[in-house]
Amino acid sequence: KERQAADPAERLQTVSWKDFDVARFSDGNAYRFLLPFDTELLWYPHWLSSKEADELEREVHKHVNFIHPTYMFQETDGNFTKTLIKRGQVRICGDDCPGAVAAHPLEPWSDQL
Repeated sequence: KERQAADPAERLQTVSWKDFDVARFSDGNAYRFLLPFDTELLWYPHWLSSKEADELEREVHKHVNFIHPTYMFQETDGNFTKTLIKRGQVRICGDDCPGAVAAHPLEPWSDQL
């Protein structure tokens, strides 16, 4: 049986990338942003309270392990040296991007997210 439920994202105002304006992040409205590379961002500004969002961010940093591809080399003494594979990786970060081969700076509005 095929599901007949409507996709909630279809009810959001859709904004294409060419019409994107950073001011939409602070106008209090929900949006469906069509980003490059066939990607969508569903923006629900009041989904969590500020307190809930801060708690969630702390929990993610505390409990989620972000794993990156790593080379392992055995040394003559039997120990191993681990080296991150940095080819093909780009970080999006602020001025504190230690060890980044390539980095894209944060946008001025990134902290507001």
